[in-house]
Amino acid sequence: MKPELFQIPLIYYGVKGYGFMLMVGFLTAIWWASRRAMKVKANPDLILNMGFVALVFGVIGARAFYVIHYWQRSFAGRPLSEVINVTAGGLEFYGGFVGAMVFIIWYVACHGRPWLARALAVVWSVLAVVILLAVRSAMSPRPPFAYVLPIALLVVGVLIIRSLWQWSGRAGYGQPASLRLYLDIVTPSLMWGLGFGRIGCFLNGCCWGAPCETIHLPWAVRFPCASPAQYDQWSRCEATLPAPLIHIDPRTGYAYPIPRELLTMPPAKRLLAERRCEQLEERLQELRRTNAGADKIARAEAELNQARAARDQVRQAEAPLLRNMAIFGLHASDIERLAQRPDSRSVPIHPTQLYASVNAFLLAFLLNAIFYRRKRHGLVFGMLWLLYPVARFVEEAIRADNPLDTAGLTISQAVSVGGLIFAAVYFWWLYRQPLRSPRAVAYVPPEATRTKA
Repeated sequence: MKPELFQIPLIYYGVKGYGFMLMVGFLTAIWWASRRAMKVKANPDLILNMGFVALVFGVIGARAFYVIHYWQRSFAGRPLSEVINVTAGGLEFYGGFVGAMVFIIWYVACHGRPWLARALAVVWSVLAVVILLAVRSAMSPRPPFAYVLPIALLVVGVLIIRSLWQWSGRAGYGQPASLRLYLDIVTPSLMWGLGFGRIGCFLNGCCWGAPCETIHLPWAVRFPCASPAQYDQWSRCEATLPAPLIHIDPRTGYAYPIPRELLTMPPAKRLLAERRCEQLEERLQELRRTNAGADKIARAEAELNQARAARDQVRQAEAPLLRNMAIFGLHASDIERLAQRPDSRSVPIHPTQLYASVNAFLLAFLLNAIFYRRKRHGLVFGMLWLLYPVARFVEEAIRADNPLDTAGLTISQAVSVGGLIFAAVYFWWLYRQPLRSPRAVAYVPPEATRTKA
């Protein structure tokens, strides 16, 4: 488990392992799909556009599915920033898959169909406005920048809507595109990207497996102190922790392990807010000593007040660590060493994230092989809905993070059953279509058309 791969020096910004693996998976998946498109004389630019559509609406769908599923447990009453914070994990693959597929299918079907293209542009414009309004509500800059953000968001919104309307005009009257062909092209890359995403889950510590102490698997893993898996086992009395690692809230009496972010925070980052306040205080004193202008002093005082508010927030977040340091007479380094002891880790569990990653990579290669040997357009996409739900149903049986809250199944198992039903209906429809899609025509680059002319 490594939620942060590394930190950017000086600014102490951590590069998240989950987000990094999503980026690697997305870029390599798009490259692989573009190569397949060129080999069958499809439009690689369309594949690139579909990739960005899948990325945006896949993340939106995956996060929406997760938030809706765990709303009462994890998000009710929480600020908007926690709802949209995907870097901390909390994405459901099926939600992302459905969200991406709906807009990819719509996007491909728009080519050569003006009304569909205009309708999609309208829907995307509405979504863009909603997202920009959410950004505005989540960010409240202070004067003199209070009017800068709304103006900037308005300009961005106008540019986005203008670009979408121009695209709908080009796509609606452009060259038709075969939905079955392009779904076959992107399907192996979808599993390839999922494989990297599951590695990101392993680095982030989410989607953990069930305990396997009695089986003694050589590849079983023990996640570190205060990780999601260890915290879940501790709350179920399946794992123990040394007393200095357990914080008792003096207001409620509720006990919980010290958050892992505090146990792994670099000392320099911990003191960053304090040093910022000290620097601004020295600057303010210097301005007063030199009788600087009233405007400069007022701006310095405003900056200092903001820095003090940020410092107070940091102190409040660090309260569990600081309080335990005072109670047990320990330094932060002592508590960090306690957290690194073997008995502070989780009990051995199945690395279900790596199981899922290996499964996704194998499916990617299998579907890629089927793509080059298929005799019917649309077959690869249907095979995905036939193979992945079975693998996911089995995977969910050895995961410990998802509750059995949907007809005695996890939500993903229930969706997998629905996926198999969809596969049956899809194949029934597919084998009543021509072997080759009528809209699957060879892509002619604009440069080649101008050369012939």
